[in-house]
Amino acid sequence: NMDILDDFKEEDKIMEKEHVTELATIMKKLWRRRISLEEYYRRVGVFWRDRGFPEWAEEFYERAKD
Repeated sequence: NMDILDDFKEEDKIMEKEHVTELATIMKKLWRRRISLEEYYRRVGVFWRDRGFPEWAEEFYERAKD
């Protein structure tokens, strides 16, 4: 089983606190049923796109279409 973080050097693995909070907020909205699964995937896609990971974003955008 491959961890997505294996692609990064150790010092690059830590996410900024505000990014962790932002991602956790998106997840909480889904858990609390404040957003749909489709909206969750779209928002996580935007999150990764804005962090410079377009290939990860695309994966979430594809899930939002299903």
